Amino acid sequence: MKFWCYAQSKDYGFILDNGKQAGKVKGFKMNAETEEKMTNKQRIKLIKGAVNNVDINYNLFDIKNCKIVTKHMVKQWAFKFDKRMIRTISENEIDTLQKDDARDTFHDVDKALEFYNQTHPDGEIVLPYRPVLEDFYKPTPEHNYYETVVAFIIVGSSGYVAYRFIV
Repeated sequence: MKFWCYAQSKDYGFILDNGKQAGKVKGFKMNAETEEKMTNKQRIKLIKGAVNNVDINYNLFDIKNCKIVTKHMVKQWAFKFDKRMIRTISENEIDTLQKDDARDTFHDVDKALEFYNQTHPDGEIVLPYRPVLEDFYKPTPEHNYYETVVAFIIVGSSGYVAYRFIV
């Protein structure tokens, strides 16, 4: 497979190594006009935003009162999401996130920054150094010794009390 283009669920196209092109779009019947207008090149333009939508004309046949009625209809082929958010990875690659996932991403500053750096690789932002406790407080060896002695005294006395009064 030479090329794969996936716009959304049941809307994809591909080019095989031998040059054969194929694709599928849910909700559209194939005829000469759809084959002419719904190409892989057009799908790429829709995804990149160069074209908002493509109008596909078709005739709807219906039977009313024992008569065949023909209605001229127009369907629009578009690349729009109402429950997903588009994330650009590179010029030739995008990804989509569910809006709930995107909302969770922005509640955590580190995830939001990571997401921004993935979508904007040209202007990577780096957070300044995060201070830790050791930057402000460094105990002396004498302080560590007395902390250890106090901990042993507390644990030992608790064990003694438990042994004397419980047993």
